[in-house]
Amino acid sequence: MPFLEVEPFTTAQATYVESEHAYLVTVSGKAPKITSGIALVEMSAPPHLEVEVKGWTGPLERGTETYTVHGVFRGPIAKTIKVHGSNRTETIEVHILASEQVPA
Repeated sequence: MPFLEVEPFTTAQATYVESEHAYLVTVSGKAPKITSGIALVEMSAPPHLEVEVKGWTGPLERGTETYTVHGVFRGPIAKTIKVHGSNRTETIEVHILASEQVPA
């Protein structure tokens, strides 16, 4: 039976799209084998956005599998967000994509 757990991550990045008032967050890592449904879950709202990497793991097997997950979170602009995983918490800088930089 799988369990909903916080998963480890190795990289995280975020872009704020001004025209959409939204954060595009991408997180990658290696999760235990037989992990599915990995998602970014909002823990607190912008401008102090914090997300947690969660997935369903089980039954447990040896080894890991790589993953990449994306999330979109709406709210006011901020310079940093926090990403929480089972192996660490990281404050990451947000890349700002100004309205005039968005392709038509």
